[in-house]
Amino acid sequence: MACALRLKQQLNNLKKSSSKVSEYVLDIKNIGAELKSIEQVVIDSYLIQTTINGFGHEFHLLVVLISSQLRTMSLQDAQYLFMLLEQRIKILNQVFQIYSSNSLAIFVENVEKKVSLGNFILLKIFMVISFK
Repeated sequence: MACALRLKQQLNNLKKSSSKVSEYVLDIKNIGAELKSIEQVVIDSYLIQTTINGFGHEFHLLVVLISSQLRTMSLQDAQYLFMLLEQRIKILNQVFQIYSSNSLAIFVENVEKKVSLGNFILLKIFMVISFK
């Protein structure tokens, strides 16, 4: 019984932090398997809820969606959705880093050559507002 309580506490304290979604969910699955090995009942909705509790704010919208589907979704389905979102966040962060660095000047220079003056002014206004 003490082992089960320790494992459940470990499960509830687990956070994604800087690890990849696949590593984080694997840790949860492993603890779930340990609980099952000592004859504890572990259902996917419990593991999904535990997984959700360990995510940061960047996953909030997907957390809300998955929370509403707890009864019908498997842990594997939830993991897949979180991994997709993680990949999108990674891509968006890379794009933002490119355009917020010195490459922004090169981007603006190339755009100046390709759009009319009116459209270019609108683009500059948008960029100033977007990068504040």
